[in-house]
Amino acid sequence: MDKSIHSLQAAGVIDTHTAPAVPFIDVIGLYPTLETMLPQVILLIIMVILALWFKKQESAA
Repeated sequence: MDKSIHSLQAAGVIDTHTAPAVPFIDVIGLYPTLETMLPQVILLIIMVILALWFKKQESAA
């Protein structure tokens, strides 16, 4: 059972606030709504921070 944010929006459980500048790319799960983009941006920031931290740890060793 798919319980993604987009599915909840399609079911009318979560509001939808569109972001017209964002493309719709279903294959990678990119939907032009603020509710689906926010978690993706947060995860991207976490990945960048972790990558930088690991790189710093490598260079310090």
